[in-house]
Amino acid sequence: LRTRSSPARIDSGQCQGKFSKTVEILCPDEWKAPLGEDWEDVLSILISKRSPETYLRKERKVRSEDEFHYQFGSQMGMLSRRIYKKYHVGLEELEELKSIYLVYLGKEKVVSKISEAQKKLLERLGIGDELYC
Repeated sequence: LRTRSSPARIDSGQCQGKFSKTVEILCPDEWKAPLGEDWEDVLSILISKRSPETYLRKERKVRSEDEFHYQFGSQMGMLSRRIYKKYHVGLEELEELKSIYLVYLGKEKVVSKISEAQKKLLERLGIGDELYC
């Protein structure tokens, strides 16, 4: 029971969502295959390096680079080239999505305002808002 004297407790926090999620969605199988089962961990590390406020840190444990034998600079370059080759968009252009945040209110997630330019980029890539809520 909530009363005026006992308001609901809201656990709020925010982190970037669209950039990280978009890179995850666009990640080509050709990049994943050579990494085998490590691809998701390597991708999380690469996204975290590019976007330190990523939602990934809230949703899962992002492992340390030291736990792997990969050259992460090379992996970033290969990922960027593969995404560009397949979707004709570079990671630099995707960084425009970093200003879109997922806001956590308890167990609920709310997406911050999306600009017209960001909407156009997401539409061009075929990525809809339903993937983020």
